[in-house]
Amino acid sequence: MTKIFINKSNIIHAYTLDIIVFIVTVSVLFFLNYSILQWKDNQIDSVSKNVVILTNFWAIFPIIVANGIWIKSLLFASMITSFWAHMQWSGVLIPGEEPGKWDNIFATTIIVAYAFTWWPDRWSIFLPKNKQCLFFTGRSNDTTTFNCKLSTKLLLNIVLSTTTAIFIYIYYDESPTIIKINNMKMTLQDVLPIFSIIAAIVFGLIYICDDEKHIGNKNKPYFIVFFILGSASGIYGYISKRMNTKYENVLHSQWHVLMFTSAYCFSRASSYIQIEINPSQNQTRNKRKMYNNYRLNY
Repeated sequence: MTKIFINKSNIIHAYTLDIIVFIVTVSVLFFLNYSILQWKDNQIDSVSKNVVILTNFWAIFPIIVANGIWIKSLLFASMITSFWAHMQWSGVLIPGEEPGKWDNIFATTIIVAYAFTWWPDRWSIFLPKNKQCLFFTGRSNDTTTFNCKLSTKLLLNIVLSTTTAIFIYIYYDESPTIIKINNMKMTLQDVLPIFSIIAAIVFGLIYICDDEKHIGNKNKPYFIVFFILGSASGIYGYISKRMNTKYENVLHSQWHVLMFTSAYCFSRASSYIQIEINPSQNQTRNKRKMYNNYRLNY
């Protein structure tokens, strides 16, 4: 039975959380689109100012299933800065300057970070497990772990995410156009998420097309389902964000819901990826242990 663990205590079945996320996501998306079709403009404007703030709570879902303190921290920072920005824009007297800048930084950074969590583990080197260290431990068995597995994969993720944040911080005010197609201009904040989503899709296809080294035949259908849902949510969410209409808050609310749902699906898909331990870390070089990154097997 699929379970999510916290400190070895079974608190919820993973498929139950999947059902909850699916139901509330579909319900909110229906509500947002129904409001555009049926409500008056003044009603939409009044309600959407609050909804665009509340939809930031969707980050809680991927935070629950995300593996490692690095990704969890970025998700939390993205949620907090988005709350801060939208509350201030909605007229709430909340202190702070340039909330939009920090919201944009973490929103883009988490997309880049998530994409490269799918960097194939066979291209990475993991350091041995250290039981004496609180965070920097070996491979985790629990979905809710706050560990920080020392590996070249994690280092690559931190470097790329930090570099992304620095570039956006520097060029945010200028917003230089990177790509221009007819009347459509794409800035650095637009290009980085697109390339990250493409990278995530490519890495996902590598796992799907690979043999049983990373995903067993029994788990591959579940991986494919979450992979498709995550990719579709991310693409649809990005399109919603790019649309220029008078219903900006409604579409931005949709962006929040879909991007955090995409992150949730990618985390759930990752739970079916098997890791092959580096032979140098095995006591017996001829025997390689295969096991799941999380305890999430149907």
